[in-house]
Amino acid sequence: MASGISPTGLARSRQARHHGCMAAVEVSRRTKLLILLAFVPVFGLFIWGALRAPIDSTAARKGCLEPYFAAIDAGRYDEAYARHTTEAYRARFSADAFRGAMERRLRERGTLVAREDLLLNGFAELAGPVGFYAQAWFRYEHGPSAHVQYRLVRGKDGTYRIDWSSEQTAGRSTLTPAPF
Repeated sequence: MASGISPTGLARSRQARHHGCMAAVEVSRRTKLLILLAFVPVFGLFIWGALRAPIDSTAARKGCLEPYFAAIDAGRYDEAYARHTTEAYRARFSADAFRGAMERRLRERGTLVAREDLLLNGFAELAGPVGFYAQAWFRYEHGPSAHVQYRLVRGKDGTYRIDWSSEQTAGRSTLTPAPF
């Protein structure tokens, strides 16, 4: 033969390739099985989290956000702070810092003209609280509009409280918690 491979050498080469492909198929099947088995617990965690996440936002809206906003609108900042925020929120922001932020916003932007499109999405953390992320848009008398995100968590007593808030205004976004 001109190629330098004998007929028996060619047969061995084909046989080796054939066996190599079979071994690759077996590894591929094992790999698929391992991947599938690895996804089962991950998928289970997502299902578990989805089952823990609250769906009905009525209690969060009526028990926390509406009275919180009513207190803020009436200038009862201490009441809003004490009754509708979590201990973690109060540890992050003192009552004086909270009141100061509310009063500064009123001075800089004027009175609230409209609060629009309150949206709530349920969440459940793996080893932590369950609750809602709420989004609200605020329009003021003469200052920039604000898009505010709140995190409301359900306490052991079943009531919701604000645990975190972050404001985004035109041209500026604070991703760090800010009293609002």
